[in-house]
Amino acid sequence: AADLAARGFAVAIQKLAGSGVPAVGHNGMFDACYTLEKFLHAYPQWANRIMLVQIATPPKKDTARYQKLRNKVHKLVGRVNGRFGSLEHAPIVYLDQTVDFVDLCALYFLADALIITSLREGMCEIAFEYIACQQKNHGVLILSEFVGAAQTLGSGALLVNPFNTDELSRALYD
Repeated sequence: AADLAARGFAVAIQKLAGSGVPAVGHNGMFDACYTLEKFLHAYPQWANRIMLVQIATPPKKDTARYQKLRNKVHKLVGRVNGRFGSLEHAPIVYLDQTVDFVDLCALYFLADALIITSLREGMCEIAFEYIACQQKNHGVLILSEFVGAAQTLGSGALLVNPFNTDELSRALYD
């Protein structure tokens, strides 16, 4: 990951915790990848300079709903990486596994942005972890306006409506 920062990459992270399945009717895993696809359509010059690290901790109980969602996301990741990637670079790194906290902190330190598209109170601790790891950097927190941390961190974050992928794409550019 340090090599990416040295080469001038913009690294964005989205981590989905717990069940890995966001609130019913909202698909954070899919939306973050789809947002990056829209971003790369609008700003193709970024294709080899941006990377979305999507961390989707699988649920303890593998359900048909999660399998369907995971398959949908895997197809989208393949489409985005196939269209905008190269032999040297894939715009989306999708991890369907738990990431060790020390490694996660290293990613937070190197990331230029953290995207939180949750629709409810969950994931607020992730925002604070990112901020703690960014003390010497100037990373951007792109935060759903619906989470509790939006009131606490609102003035220091880019607040977005996670249902509006155009708004999320513009936040990545800003």
